[in-house]
Parts: sequence; structure tokens; C-alpha cells
Amino acid sequence: MLWRMHTESFGELRAFIDLGRYSYRNRAIGAYLSALLVLTVLVAIIGARFYEAGPIVLVVILGLVGAGFHAWYWRLGWSRHPVLVALAHDPSKVVAAEVLGAQGRAALLEERQVEIRTEHASIMLTLHRDMLGGLSAALASHCPSIRLIGF
Repeated sequence: MLWRMHTESFGELRAFIDLGRYSYRNRAIGAYLSALLVLTVLVAIIGARFYEAGPIVLVVILGLVGAGFHAWYWRLGWSRHPVLVALAHDPSKVVAAEVLGAQGRAALLEERQVEIRTEHASIMLTLHRDMLGGLSAALASHCPSIRLIGF
């Protein structure tokens, strides 16, 4: 019975965590698509010698930004990140979750940064403000010793 409760609460919690993880994946996709768009415009305007044009540097920069976000998203895998491993296998190790104030673009989009911590690691996820109540309820039901701050 306890394992069934653990599995149910984990499924609900995983949905919230995955939404926060996907923001990094979406940023990577956006950077890749921007690089592809700039490259397409370059090829259409300049032709076969597009690689000699100055804006090719922008294509490279956007590609590198996309690769950086992609690597960050990959690191936030359920089998790699220590906080996510703790949430999946030993929720008693998760000690705190804190909502941090939004700055700049995130404030305009009603997004908030949520930091979830164990004793030795932390993860920061971006979620919409309306999802914070559901996340706090899922964390409270899944992690017995968690301290919720700012929810």
C-alpha cells in the first residue's frame, strides 16, 4: 500500500517537474530554429558563398546557445541529476523547496524559479505562477521531510 501511495504521488509530482525541465528543452529548440532561420536567409540572399558572410557568426552563436541548453536539459535527466534521483527513489532526502522572485522577462511572463534541494544538491526549475500551488501540494504529499518556502 505504501509503495502504491509513493507511486501515485510521484506521478503527480513528475508532471510538474517535467514542465520545469521542458523549459530548457524549449529554449534549445528555439535557439536551433533561430540559427536555421538565419542560415536560410543567408543562403537565400548570398547564395553558395554564405559561409563567408558576417552573419554566419550569429548562426554559430545561436547553435552554441542551443547546444548549451540542450546539454543542460540532458543533465536534468531523471537518472542523472541527484535531486531528481532522490525524488524518484528516496523522497526523504529532499529537504526544501523555495520559490524565488522573478526578474526581467520571467516576471512579465508570470514565471517563477523554484529551487528544490537535498543536503548536497539543488535543482532550479522555471514554472508558471499558477502551477505553484499544485507543485507544493505534490511535494508535500511525496516528500515527508520537506520544508516549503514562499509557496
